[in-house]
This record gives sequence, C-alpha cells and structure tokens, in this order.
Amino acid sequence: MTRMTLHLPESLHRRLVEAASREGISLNQYLVYLLAQGSASPYSVRAVPPSEVREQEEAYRDLLAELGTADDDEVQAALENRETAAAEESATENLSDRLNSR
Repeated sequence: MTRMTLHLPESLHRRLVEAASREGISLNQYLVYLLAQGSASPYSVRAVPPSEVREQEEAYRDLLAELGTADDDEVQAALENRETAAAEESATENLSDRLNSR
C-alpha cells in the first residue's frame, strides 16, 4: 500500500470530512472511494449488511478460539526463534532498523 500526503484548503478538508461522516466511513476510505470513482480502478465502497458483519465476527471469534492464547514466555520464545527476512529494496535503513528492534 502506498502512502500519500495531500495539502488541502481547510474548507475542502471540512467538506470531505463531513461527506465521509455522512457515509459512515473514515476520511481515508472516502478519499480512496472518490479516487476509485474517478479512475478505471475496480475498488468500491459498499455498505456491509449486518448479517455479513455478524458472520465475519463469528469467524473471527472461531479463529481466536482455534489459535488459543500464549503467555509472555511463549511469545518471547516464538520471537527468538523467528526467521530473519531480508528487507525489501524499497525499505529505508531507518525503517529496517525500527522493525528489527521490535
């Protein structure tokens, strides 16, 4: 995913925030929606029916139950045994250092 910084007049920003709020989505989601509408992109924003939300929540709870829990020692052991991956070419050295310190 790509990050982009926009410099907007305050009045436009307010109008976009209000429009996103009316749609019940974040400003970021609303901007992606507007950009997709203005391009040939296949992305779209749609309301998710409550039944689908409930199904997703149930699937998530089932997954959590299947995965179980781990105490701090188990998490630390897993982190110590993890495989080190090479940084992507686009990653800056600062980003790589910050990620490796986690």
